[in-house]
Formats: sequence, C-alpha cells, structure tokens
Amino acid sequence: MKRTALFILGLFLTCSVSAKDFDGEKFAKDYYEALINTQMPNAKAEDIEHYLSFLKDDVGNQHIPYQRDDTRTKGAIKRFRKGMTYYLGSHTSYEAKLIETNVGDGFIIIKFYNKASGIHPQTKQVNAYAENVMEVLEIEDNKVARIRRYTY
Repeated sequence: MKRTALFILGLFLTCSVSAKDFDGEKFAKDYYEALINTQMPNAKAEDIEHYLSFLKDDVGNQHIPYQRDDTRTKGAIKRFRKGMTYYLGSHTSYEAKLIETNVGDGFIIIKFYNKASGIHPQTKQVNAYAENVMEVLEIEDNKVARIRRYTY
C-alpha cells in the first residue's frame, strides 16, 4: 500500500514538474520557425518532419474555409504529412513576420503576417496571397493538441 501511494505521489510530482518546466514562449518561437520553414521555396521533407514533431498524433485542425472540423482523430499526423508534402516547394517566394505571441495556461496564440506566391501543384495556376494569420494552439503534454487558424 505504501509503495502504491509513493508511486502515485511520485507520478503526480513528475507531471507537475514537467508542466511547470514547459517554456511556452520558447515553444511558440520554435513552433513558428518550424511552421515558416515548411513554407519556404527551398523547404524539404525534413522541415515538415520537424514541424510535425510539435504536434500530437491526434491533433485537431481547423482552418476555415478549408477545414471546418477540429475534431481530434488518431493518425492526424499522417494526413498533415500527406497534405504538406503535396504542397512542398510550390512557393516561388515566401516571407513572414511575427507580430505577437501570447502564452496562457494550456494555449498559445501566434499572430503573424505572411506573403507568398507560387504555382499550385494541381491546377498549375499562379497563386499569390498576403494575409495576417492568427493561430490558436491548444497545448497538451507539451505538444499541440488542436490548431485553430484564422486569417484577418
């Protein structure tokens, strides 16, 4: 009985310490840099894998109007990888500027401006856009559990 109680107490303290050790500001910066690197004209598969390392396997994603449902599902990382690989290298130019980050208890908000041009891999049409983006990240176990992306 004493061993069980000590084990549970140790597990609780370990979880408490690791949650307190989480540096949300550093995580936000590293996540943002990883995301931006996947959009560069010279992006590689390794950049995608680095970005995916920030996400939980069942990450939920909402990016209106493209993805309205942010339900978390097992294997979401595979879908992210497939979609990101499809567009990999399609930008001929890309720039981004971090505007602001806000870190709270269990969430991070990242606001940035990005501008890109490129060739759509399927339609072969030239695309260009410039937009402000806000990503709201729900954090669980020091990883992104849900992404809500808004443009404004």
